[in-house]
Amino acid sequence: MKIFRTSKQGVGAAPGPLRTRALRIFFAFIFAIAVISPAAVVTAVVWSAPPVSTGSASTADQQPSRLLPPPDMQPTSLPEPAFNVYANTLSGTVACPLCELKPRVYVPNSTAGTVDVIDPTTYKVIDHFSVGAIPHHIAPAWDMSALYVDNEGSSSLTVLDIHTGRPSGTVNIPFPYNLYFTPDGTKAIDVVERLQRVEFRDWRHGWKLLKSVGIPWPGADHLDFSADGSYFMISTEYSGVVAKVDVNKMALAGYVTVGGLPIDVKVSPDGSVFY
Repeated sequence: MKIFRTSKQGVGAAPGPLRTRALRIFFAFIFAIAVISPAAVVTAVVWSAPPVSTGSASTADQQPSRLLPPPDMQPTSLPEPAFNVYANTLSGTVACPLCELKPRVYVPNSTAGTVDVIDPTTYKVIDHFSVGAIPHHIAPAWDMSALYVDNEGSSSLTVLDIHTGRPSGTVNIPFPYNLYFTPDGTKAIDVVERLQRVEFRDWRHGWKLLKSVGIPWPGADHLDFSADGSYFMISTEYSGVVAKVDVNKMALAGYVTVGGLPIDVKVSPDGSVFY
């Protein structure tokens, strides 16, 4: 049986629809990839990320999937606090049982031979009593067990009870213009300005005289200790000289001329100089 062509265009008509369908499928495939590819990337990242543990407990043999590098830390230490001879007075607190005492200010009246007691919370004089002649200063004992009124004119110390604030006794030593205690608490120092000397005394055992040290310049009255307590510098008010006294040897160790009328002397907080 023979088949005859009826038209020239009929021979190429069949491939046209097939080619169009193929292009549609191709572009649909490209579009699908474009839509799906971001989700595929996210899925790949999540799939490859290490698991995160939500529990608080972990066993010793479990190791993290990813370790952070160790911090760049160098061994170091905090600097030492600055040395300060007055450090123990800066806390603003008073150790007990002294903390139980009421605050009081004791004021010697040199001409009258009396002491006034002031309440610093009310700024009022709450007590007044007689002591010896010419009281110049009031000094606390090294252990804060008593207060001593320096009665230069009557060669005595009036002992004040820290609980009552009233006189409780008398100590007889020559012409005490000022009274100090060595930092270690072993000796009391009576500054005898009238006789140009200082006296080291054993205040724990009847105020026995240990040694007298002459100060060959008039007006010796105020002093302060070195940072280590091995010596003190004492001003001589009427000579312009500051003298050095060795505490351990209880002897004059030197002097410096400063001029003027040196009334007081004070060591710096770091102990490096005196003012």
